[in-house]
Amino acid sequence: MLDEEHPVKQLYGDHDDLVAQLGRLAVLADRAEAGAGVDELKAELQAAVERLRDEVGLHNRLEEDGLFPILRRHGVQPLIDTLLSEHREIRAGVADFEAGAGDWLGGAASGQILWAEPARRVRGKLSTHMQKENLMLFPKAMQTLTEADVADLRSAFRRLRSDAEPQAQAAGHPDAPASAAPR
Repeated sequence: MLDEEHPVKQLYGDHDDLVAQLGRLAVLADRAEAGAGVDELKAELQAAVERLRDEVGLHNRLEEDGLFPILRRHGVQPLIDTLLSEHREIRAGVADFEAGAGDWLGGAASGQILWAEPARRVRGKLSTHMQKENLMLFPKAMQTLTEADVADLRSAFRRLRSDAEPQAQAAGHPDAPASAAPR
């Protein structure tokens, strides 16, 4: 069993957080399509956009700047290449969702269509991607990482989370210290 501070355990925890975010996002899309207006959904949608963007961004940095370089040294290149490609697709999907949500919140009549469908696509891509990491990458990491690798990852994760905290606070996230603080 992994201790709570283990970097791979943290990544699993990030996935749990993202699943909850994606669930809230689906509810918002359903409510908008059922006729809920901008005034009713504005605060929730703005928070969902910012949180998803920030959480996906931080999680990707933890993997891309922390876990992936170490696993590459251990020869896990093909899987990492696939996951990096998916990270780019997910970032583009989050940007599409963010743009469409911004249009809708700004009063564009068709903006709902421009954010609900990208939100669903991001949800699908992220869900598939997280399953791949949970079932393939993280178990491979657990088999591969040495104690020195884990120590390096702990340091990298603390630094990356610490770097993200001021950005989250600047974006006005009320839970920024809890979500961005080192785990």
